[in-house]
Amino acid sequence: MNSCLYECHVMHARFAPREHRFVYRIFLFAIDLDELDTLHRRFALFSVNRPNLYSFREGDFLPTSETLHNAPP
Repeated sequence: MNSCLYECHVMHARFAPREHRFVYRIFLFAIDLDELDTLHRRFALFSVNRPNLYSFREGDFLPTSETLHNAPP
């Protein structure tokens, strides 16, 4: 499986007018589009084009008449 989850840190520092800093963790998905169906079957909290805690919706990225596999690069 090529898809993975990355743990990342977002950092910010400001020095004026008042010093302020923060660091927090975030998680980013790197999804192999060829594995969408496998991910949906393997992980209960991940869905494709259906509501779930983590949901990948093709319509968020393309017009409804296209699929991700047929999209131009």
